[in-house]
Amino acid sequence: MDARVPVIVINGFLGSGKTTLLKSLIKETKEKGLKASVLINEFGKNDTDGQIVSPEINSKDIETIVDGCICCTKKSEVVYSLEKLLRKSPDVIFVESTGVANPEEIVDAFSNREIISKLFLSKMVTMIDAQQLLEQNILLDKKLQNTVETQMIAADLLIVNKIDLIDKTSKPEIITDIRENNERGKIIFTTYSTFDYKYIFESVTNKTKSLTSLFDRDSQHGNLSYTSLATITLPAPNNLNEEKFKSFLLSLHPNLLRAKGYVGLQDKNGLFLLQHVKNNTVFQKVEYHKETYLTFIGIDLDAKQIYEGINSLQNQNS
Repeated sequence: MDARVPVIVINGFLGSGKTTLLKSLIKETKEKGLKASVLINEFGKNDTDGQIVSPEINSKDIETIVDGCICCTKKSEVVYSLEKLLRKSPDVIFVESTGVANPEEIVDAFSNREIISKLFLSKMVTMIDAQQLLEQNILLDKKLQNTVETQMIAADLLIVNKIDLIDKTSKPEIITDIRENNERGKIIFTTYSTFDYKYIFESVTNKTKSLTSLFDRDSQHGNLSYTSLATITLPAPNNLNEEKFKSFLLSLHPNLLRAKGYVGLQDKNGLFLLQHVKNNTVFQKVEYHKETYLTFIGIDLDAKQIYEGINSLQNQNS
């Protein structure tokens, strides 16, 4: 019997629903009587996604790599993090990549001789934002567009998420776009990353996939998954006007791809988890007791514009 630990990688562009899926998979793992460990890679300096999933799993079973991508600049941390998780004797390891990770490079990072004998790639899942796929013009950078396409090429399972935000008649167009990049992967349409998770867990017992045979085309190791993509993190005011802040976020488009963090809102008690993707901004009340902050992810972001904008919003409310 193969004693190696299965690894399930969750890819997908910024804001596609990876963390929501990860949270659900952790719950499903517990219901199946299995133990999960998690490796989360945050492109920004703060561990927002780790905070989101932490209520579902012991903190000792989570490793987080921040401020860079495990597929390139953070490869040296991957082995150390996976070794720590393997010592916890998990039944499965979930890996949530950054929104701009190149799957080829992720696989390369996992191919280190120190760990390849201890784990195997069980499933490569790619989350796809349905609205984002239909409006690909928001991806101003060609290398980012190539990364999205590579994420689709690599997937065993393609989850088209947020279909409640598109016209139902758009499904054939989405399928055509996906099939141009991936002819074999299973496609599932969903909302809130909810579907029959058997399509993921059935692979946990299938220990045949090779880390070195995932791709049928020439490898492009060495090419970074992003070029002009950057993150800006700053302290968040505790009294933001919700509507004015939404307008401010929209004013940063099309360069702003994603914003997240923990903020306080005017005339509302407690703190809120901010999730912003394209035109959609959601504030979810949460139990959070650390310093508030905002992280902006985008292409050629103007740091001065963002800092001045947040300061202006704060001054208007003071």
